Amino acid sequence: MSIDLKVMRPSKLAGLLNSTRLGEVTSETRVRRNIVRAGLRVGDSTRVNVLGYAAWLVAAWHARRGPGADGGLAGYDSLRASSAARNKRLSAAGRDIAPLPDVANPDRRAACEKDFRRFCETYFPAAFTLAWSGDHLKVITKIGAAGRTVDEWKLKASAVDNHAPSP
Repeated sequence: MSIDLKVMRPSKLAGLLNSTRLGEVTSETRVRRNIVRAGLRVGDSTRVNVLGYAAWLVAAWHARRGPGADGGLAGYDSLRASSAARNKRLSAAGRDIAPLPDVANPDRRAACEKDFRRFCETYFPAAFTLAWSGDHLKVITKIGAAGRTVDEWKLKASAVDNHAPSP
C-alpha cells in the first residue's frame, strides 16, 4: 500500500503519526484543529498535505518558542520578565510623591531640632496636654545629652499616631 503525502485524510494522518515508536502523539481532533488554524496552507477539511502540515507545525513551534521582544526570552520567561517590568513601573509610580514642600516656619523648626520637649509640645499639642513628670524630664534630658536630632526621634513621636504637619 503506497502513501500519498500530498493528499491524506486527517484520520489517516493521525494514525500514521501515532504508529511510530513514540506511541500516541496526537489525535484526529488535534490534527483537524491544526488544519483549521493553518487554513488552506496545509489542505482543506477533507485532505491534508502532510509536508505542508509538517512545515506549518515547525513554523508555529518556532513562533511560540523563538526569541521574543524581551531580549531573547520566550514563553514563561518572557511573561515573567514583562510582569517584573510592569510591577517595577507601578512600584516606582507609587513611590513618586514629588518634591517635599518648603518648610513653613524655618525658625520654629530650628528651635525644635535639638529640643525634644519643645518638638513634642509644638508639633503635637493635642497629644501632650498634661504636665511633664520628673521622669519624663529626665528622659528628655538624656535625649538631649545624647545629641540626637528631631529627625532621629520622629518615629517615636509618630507612635502617638497624630497627623500633624511635618516640621
